[in-house]
Amino acid sequence: MKQSLKLSTKLTWTVIALISITVAVTILVTLYFGQNMAEQTIREKLNSSQLIENEFVTQKSRQLELVTLLVASDPAFVAYIAQSLFQLDDNSNQIDTSSIADLLRERQQQYGFDVALVATVDGQMVARSDQPTAPRRDLNDQPLMTKAIETLIPVSGFWHEGTEFYQSAVVPLARGSNLVGFLMTSTRIDNSLATDIKQLTGTDIAILHRQKNQVSVLAGTFNLNQKQHIKSNLKQQWPATEQSIQEQRIEERLYQSQLSVMAENQNLYYFNAVASDVILAPFNKTRNALLLVGAIMIIVAFIIAAWIVRTTLVPLRKISQASQLMAGGEYNAEFPQKVGADLAVLNSSIHTLANDIRGRESLAKHMVQLSKQSQQSIAPQLKKDLIAPGKVIGQRFQILQSIGVGGMGAVFKAKDQELDEVVALKVLKNRQQSKQAIDQLKDEIRMARRISHPNVVRIHDYGQIGDKVFISMEYVQGFTLDQIIKHAGKMRPYAARHAAIHICRGLAAAHKEGVIHRDLKPANIIIELDTSVKLMDFGIASVDNVIGQISKDLEIGGTIGYISPEQAQGHGVDERSDIYSLGILLMEMFVGKRPFYDKDLEQLMLKHVAEQPPEINDFWSDAPPALNELIRACLAKKPADRPQSVDQVAQQLKAIKFFS
Repeated sequence: MKQSLKLSTKLTWTVIALISITVAVTILVTLYFGQNMAEQTIREKLNSSQLIENEFVTQKSRQLELVTLLVASDPAFVAYIAQSLFQLDDNSNQIDTSSIADLLRERQQQYGFDVALVATVDGQMVARSDQPTAPRRDLNDQPLMTKAIETLIPVSGFWHEGTEFYQSAVVPLARGSNLVGFLMTSTRIDNSLATDIKQLTGTDIAILHRQKNQVSVLAGTFNLNQKQHIKSNLKQQWPATEQSIQEQRIEERLYQSQLSVMAENQNLYYFNAVASDVILAPFNKTRNALLLVGAIMIIVAFIIAAWIVRTTLVPLRKISQASQLMAGGEYNAEFPQKVGADLAVLNSSIHTLANDIRGRESLAKHMVQLSKQSQQSIAPQLKKDLIAPGKVIGQRFQILQSIGVGGMGAVFKAKDQELDEVVALKVLKNRQQSKQAIDQLKDEIRMARRISHPNVVRIHDYGQIGDKVFISMEYVQGFTLDQIIKHAGKMRPYAARHAAIHICRGLAAAHKEGVIHRDLKPANIIIELDTSVKLMDFGIASVDNVIGQISKDLEIGGTIGYISPEQAQGHGVDERSDIYSLGILLMEMFVGKRPFYDKDLEQLMLKHVAEQPPEINDFWSDAPPALNELIRACLAKKPADRPQSVDQVAQQLKAIKFFS
C-alpha cells in the first residue's frame, strides 16, 4: 500500500498554508488600500495646489493694486507726473523721461515691485523704471491697459513684453477731476514666484507659456534639465483635458502631474507635479515592513506549528502505538491518561474497543474449551414426556431437538415452516398450564416484545394448541453461562467483565421498556459461538413489574440462589432487584462462587435477607478493589444502597483494571 504523508506533516503544512494565505491576503489588502490612499493623497495634493495657487495669485494681484493705489495717491508724485506730461504737450513731445524714471525707481525700491511705468491718457508709455531711456511705446495692444483706459478704474492681471511675463496692476492718475495718465506696477513671473507657491502647496511647479505648439517654461522649481524634459513631454503630448492627473517621467524620476490655467488670455499655465516616490515613501516603507514581518511570521509560524502539531499528536501517537501492540496481542499496552478534549473520545473508543476485543478473545477461549466436550456431557437430560423430535406443533413448528428446561417449561429447537426459519420454541409444562400460568406467559410475551436489543433474545410469536401453550423466539446457538462456569470453575477476568458489560446492556434495554427480569442467573444467559452475549427467559416477568411500580403479587419468583431480599420477603420489585441478582452473578463469574449456599431453601432465603455476603478477596486475593466494592454495593440489602441503574454498574465495570 502506498503511504501518503504523515498526519503531522500534513497538519504542519496545512497550518503553514493557512497562515501564509492569511499573511498574503493581509499584505495584498494593505497594498491595495495603501496604493489607493497614496493615489488619493496625490489627487488631493494636486487639486489643493491649484486652489492655493489661484488664491495666492489673487491675493498678490490685490496687494499689487493696493501698492499702485498708494503710489498714485501721493499728490507730489501725481503733480510731478502731471507737470511732466503738460510739458510734453507744450514742447512738442520733449520731456525729461529720465526724471520720471528716477521717481518710479524710488517708489520701486520703497514698495518692492519689479517694474513701474507711466502712460498718457491715450495709452502711450512715456517712462519706465527699469529702462530710463526707453522710447515711447503704444500700450493699447496690451489688454490690461486697454481695460484700464476703458473703465478708468484700477485693474490687475498679466502682461508680457518679449519673453518676459508680469503680474501687473494699472491705476488711473488723476489731479482733482482731471485725468493725468495711468500708472502700472508689475512683478516679474520668475523662479521666486514659483518658490513661494511651492512653499504653500508642497508641490513642484513650473509656470508655462504655450503659443501654438511651442511651450516655454517661464519659471519653476525644477532644474534646467527637468524643465527641458517638461517642455519636451508637453510638446509631444499636451494633455487632452486640463486638470487631469498625468504620469510623467522627468529626468528618470516618476512624477504625478496636473496642468491648470493661470491666465487664459495670456496662455499661461501652472504645471504642478509630485514625485511619486516621495508620496509613496511611507506606503513603500509600510509595504516593505509588512513583507518582512510576513516572512518572519511564516517562519515563526512554521516553527510553532511544527512544535504544536508534534506536541498535540504525541497522545495520538501513543494511542496508535498502544493499538498496534494490542493488535499483536499485547493487551497490557498503556493508553495515554491525559489527552485533549478532541482526542478523549478517540482514546476512550479505542481503549473500549481494545478491551472488548480482549474480552471477546478471552470469552472465546472458554467457548473453544467447552466445544471440545461432548454435547451429551453438557446437555441437560430431559424428561421422557417432552415432545419428540419430528412432531409438528400447530401445523407450523416442526420440533428438531430438545434444548433444555426453563423455569416455565421446555425449550426446543424447531423449524418455523411458514417462515422457513429455525427458531427456539418454548412450551409450557403440563403441570403449569393453569390459567394463571397462561396469563403470566401472555404478559411475558407482551412485555418482552417491547425489547429490541442485540443482547436480548427476540420474542417472535405466541400460540396455544390444545393443552400446549408455546412461544417462538430467536434461536441462539451457543452455551449458557451456567455451562461455561460449571466447566471452567470460574471465568477469566476479561471474559467475565466482557460478558457482564453486555448483560448490563441487555438489562438496561429491558428496564427502559419497563421489564424486570426477576430470574437473572447463569442459565438464562447464553453466549453465541461468535461470543455475543444474550439474555433470555424473561419467564417470570409480569405486567405488574413495570419500573417504578410495586408488585401486588406476593409470589416469590426467581431461582432462590439469585433471589433479592425484597423478592424473598415477597415485597415489590424493581430494576434494583435485578441489580442484586447481577451482583451474585458477577461474583460467580469472577470467582466461581455465590455468596450464599444452603440446602434448606428457607435458610438460603433468610441468608439473602439478613446475612452479609463474603468479600471476593476471600476467594481471589488479587481481585481489584473496585470490583470488590462494586459487588458489595450490588449485594446491599436495601435497594436504596445499591447502584440505581445497570448503566452505573456497566460504567464501573469498564473502569476496572486487572493486575494481569
